[in-house]
Amino acid sequence: MASIATDRRGNRRLLFVDNNGIRRTVRLGKVSLRVAESIKCRIEHIVAAKCAGAPLDADTARWLGQHRRQPSGQAGPGWPV
Repeated sequence: MASIATDRRGNRRLLFVDNNGIRRTVRLGKVSLRVAESIKCRIEHIVAAKCAGAPLDADTARWLGQHRRQPSGQAGPGWPV
């Protein structure tokens, strides 16, 4: 289960617990609630697959491949900034 938090400036964060029980945060920045919910759904699929030891479905794997961080630390192409 993941949750979306919004600070006073409108920046959104995605908070979730990984497969090791560690609370993680993904900072999304100023994105719409719709975009944040879409990313939340993807993260939940990734964590569920990891916990179950199952492979990712093709759509989530494709999405993840398109949005991995670049070596410079910047988000990949198409990542909402």
